[in-house]
Amino acid sequence: MNFKEFFENKLVLTFLVLLTLTGFLFSFIAPLYSDYFYYPVVLLGGSFIVITTLFQAFKGNFALDILATIGIIASVFINSFFAASVLVVMLLGGEAVESYASVIANKHLTNLKNRIPKKVILRVSGREHEIDVSEVKVKDFLLIKPGHVLPVDGIVVDGSSEVDESTLTGESKFSSKKEGSKVFAGTLNKNGALVIECTSTYEKSKFSEIISLVEQAQKDKAPIQRLANSYAIWFTPLVLSLSIISFLLTRDLVKSVSILVVSSPCPLLLATPIAIIAGIGKGAKESIIFRSGISLEAASKVDLIAFDKTGTVTEGRPQVRSFHSIFLKKKEFLFLCASIERRSEHQIGKSVVSYAMKRRIKLTDPKNFKVFPGLGVQGTIKNNKILLGSRFFLERNKIKTPETESGEKAIWVAVNGKYAGYFVVKDDVRKEVFQAIEELNCMNISHFVMITGDDRKAALKINSKLGFDKVYSNVLPAEKASIVKKLRENHEVMMVGDGINDAPALATASVGVALGAKGNPAAVRASDIALMADDLRKLPRAIELSKESINVAKQCIFFGLGVGFVGIVLSYFGVLTPVTAAFVHEGSDLFVVFYAARSQLFNLFNF
Repeated sequence: MNFKEFFENKLVLTFLVLLTLTGFLFSFIAPLYSDYFYYPVVLLGGSFIVITTLFQAFKGNFALDILATIGIIASVFINSFFAASVLVVMLLGGEAVESYASVIANKHLTNLKNRIPKKVILRVSGREHEIDVSEVKVKDFLLIKPGHVLPVDGIVVDGSSEVDESTLTGESKFSSKKEGSKVFAGTLNKNGALVIECTSTYEKSKFSEIISLVEQAQKDKAPIQRLANSYAIWFTPLVLSLSIISFLLTRDLVKSVSILVVSSPCPLLLATPIAIIAGIGKGAKESIIFRSGISLEAASKVDLIAFDKTGTVTEGRPQVRSFHSIFLKKKEFLFLCASIERRSEHQIGKSVVSYAMKRRIKLTDPKNFKVFPGLGVQGTIKNNKILLGSRFFLERNKIKTPETESGEKAIWVAVNGKYAGYFVVKDDVRKEVFQAIEELNCMNISHFVMITGDDRKAALKINSKLGFDKVYSNVLPAEKASIVKKLRENHEVMMVGDGINDAPALATASVGVALGAKGNPAAVRASDIALMADDLRKLPRAIELSKESINVAKQCIFFGLGVGFVGIVLSYFGVLTPVTAAFVHEGSDLFVVFYAARSQLFNLFNF
């Protein structure tokens, strides 16, 4: 236990408080002996505070508690040991409360980390035995019993069950798992036994990485924290100057000491980081991951939101509605296209494969397969060179395509350098997008644009349902960043996408948001905010959390400054003594700390 932990210990603080109260009682019963109870408080606690302040000053931090420290020394100098004792107890108690409030703000994160079991059941050659979770390796097989939390990411190799993924998604509905399904660390197996093959250790799991990101976010300083620190820096010499001026005008050292005691900028320095930490922690509880305090604050200033189309404003589950072949028989056309898309990880490619499989088309593996992100794929099937993707992709390869009349999304096909046909793909608009836009409008965010690689007609057809201000179509992934950069000339821009293909645009925006990032740490890393659930209604909630946290931080800053200035005036006119000034100062500390962490305190006590 270091000195700081020693003086924040409940028993030590209680002992110092009892000594101070006993001395206060003796000041009425036996005044000559009261100071003997104050001496150990000032000697032990005061020495620690003075040494700590000098150490901070040596490091260049002249703001933190330096006024209160001078106040303690000055109180001792004028033989006001009760004032010095009260100030010591209040300062040490204030730091203890700050630490406790930080613990409360991090309570959900701590609970999440504690979910992971310490022991797991390893299955080897049909036999089972317990091992520490730290011993689990990739490719190990684990038995997950009903009611147990999954310790690592993996793939189900035997069994079926319902899994509660609310720790990752924030959604209360369960997800059905069977052989071949992916499962994630931190989720709860509900009603069936599962055998999983581990695809990660706990330290490398998505759950662990997300927790690490949140912990790092809580350590990073937001601009408003630096603002609070800058206020404290100029406030300290100002108060010192006023204290000296007061002594020169009144020749009353007690008034000068009172000014020093009441005016420490502790509320500015204590409450602001707690407000940020509380906001980040509350977001994590609702599966909204803020990458940093900077991200939290930036989200509060957004006035324009740019959306990717596929998988963001649409469901991201495209289905082939029909296809049209120019010179190939329909069966051969399906065979060539689905065989090429067999290697693709894109949802549209998978829909083409599914469409062909339902028609019992036997597929083969392509040769020379290559993916062009945001454009399409190419490969060779039985000496036929196939291109499949966007209109721009084919035209870039000098293959002309006709206009479609319907305005539906089309996937274009070329065989051996000739236009061969197209697929009509349907991807419905998300139902929740309308509610999300309505809530955003209520937050005075009224500018929305859509950026998509689809052709103009298909993009405008989707926007006819959404009513966004502007649509950017036929846009390559690399070009999205340029559009966002242009938008930032007049707006604070939030870009919402999948966090991978849209990574450059997310990085360019004032705030990048990855939607549906559950199980996808790459999406989390590419964004400033990651919405773990695949639900756009989390977006207005993320902005609401940021605004709440920043407003609380600002209120604490101005409250601290206001108390300081009022206290200076009252001290100058003799209304506050060093003792009452100590109570006012530390009372304001306690108020702003609990105010900053109030939402977490309410949750803790179920208010």
